[in-house]
Amino acid sequence: MALSTAMATELGRRTRRVNWILSIAFPSPIGTRRYSPLGVSSASLGHCAGLLEDMGEIDQAISNREHALQRVEWEFSILDPLKEFEQGQRRYQFFGVPVTLQLASPNVQPVDWYTRFSGILWSWKLKPPRAWTLTAASNDLALRTPLRRKIPLLTRYDWPGIPSENVGTMAPLCYGRIDSYHDGSVNGVRCIYVGEESSLGGSRFVVAYRRILSTLGIFANGTEVTNPATGVLVYVTKNGRVFSCIDFSTDRSTQEVIVEVEGYPTNGDGTGTLIENPATAVQHFLNNFVLGEPTEDAWASDSPLLVTSYLAGETADYLDRRPPHGGQKIGILIDNPDTTGEEELNKCCQSHELFAFWTDDGQLAIRADDVDSAKPDPSLPLIEWDQHHVVGPFTYGVESDDVIRSLIAQYGYIPTLGSQGTLEVFDPFVDYDNSESLDMPWGPGVALD
Repeated sequence: MALSTAMATELGRRTRRVNWILSIAFPSPIGTRRYSPLGVSSASLGHCAGLLEDMGEIDQAISNREHALQRVEWEFSILDPLKEFEQGQRRYQFFGVPVTLQLASPNVQPVDWYTRFSGILWSWKLKPPRAWTLTAASNDLALRTPLRRKIPLLTRYDWPGIPSENVGTMAPLCYGRIDSYHDGSVNGVRCIYVGEESSLGGSRFVVAYRRILSTLGIFANGTEVTNPATGVLVYVTKNGRVFSCIDFSTDRSTQEVIVEVEGYPTNGDGTGTLIENPATAVQHFLNNFVLGEPTEDAWASDSPLLVTSYLAGETADYLDRRPPHGGQKIGILIDNPDTTGEEELNKCCQSHELFAFWTDDGQLAIRADDVDSAKPDPSLPLIEWDQHHVVGPFTYGVESDDVIRSLIAQYGYIPTLGSQGTLEVFDPFVDYDNSESLDMPWGPGVALD
């Protein structure tokens, strides 16, 4: 979150009046408590007790060298002379309550105050005799939750006749084209027999959770089913939840059924265009299966936790301009109920060289390092060396005889050279075990092993 014009103007004054205000939204009946290094009062917030003993440091972090999301943690201390925190943490649930740190000024409207941190309370410990050290962190609880908490598994509650070996499996999530285009072999979604009669009088197999756009080919034991009258895509609703299924006119319960598909469309009712841009796909995945939940006939709206302007705008445009074939496309299947939203987000970022990070105001942003962009956004965390100069020759770290793992530059502050250090830039796709491997689990590929 960038500084507002009003706050930037106030900070530029010689007689500026600013103060840090920490807000912790404790559960009722305690309610929100506000702390500051010095006791202050606000017309909009009321009194802020001068009990913020130690503010600590807040580090900004973007994806690491493996393009994995890094959580932001902040440790600070508050005084507790009336034992309010001590007694409250014994009686109420403090874990996960919202924590916000703002730079405030009486000369600036509250809407224009700068939010330096927004997250949740993660842990706390006593700092004798009357202080507490608290740790707040990014609100990544939903991202760390296994998909089995969000995606309905196949059970006899919905499918009474499902075989025992298929109970507890997850109906896959499908994005892009999952087909045999790349190598000519039969690849696609391995369907799940659910033990009930189809609309055509034969067997019914589940292809995916929610409505996919279409099928590109249906195969039973490796043989394509070409007659539409003997195998067809249908949408089946079970207790308010929609599944894409293949209905056969004959009994194929003992056969392996594989379907090549076009995955989720832009509309939740099964219409619209295919979602195949990686940025659009990861935005859709997070909104519907991690941070939110769709209704029976419509996709979920954008989550307030996600900065969608980057994904729907510059990041999607950047990936559309990249090769191959005029843009990055995906063909992915997610069928592991124990995976998490964070794991899938990291796979997408790694596959397409995207960067995920938490903004100061607690939102999740996903951006690309677009070298063609003429106007970089100042809210994107960047590494910048102001007035530093190289003071030594470039060196490089070698992973093998012919693969460079990193570039190393020594720098110092001129003219005194009193501040010196080393900057090492790694190649995130050089693996220590296999320096020539490049795994793109969210890339254009096939679904089956």
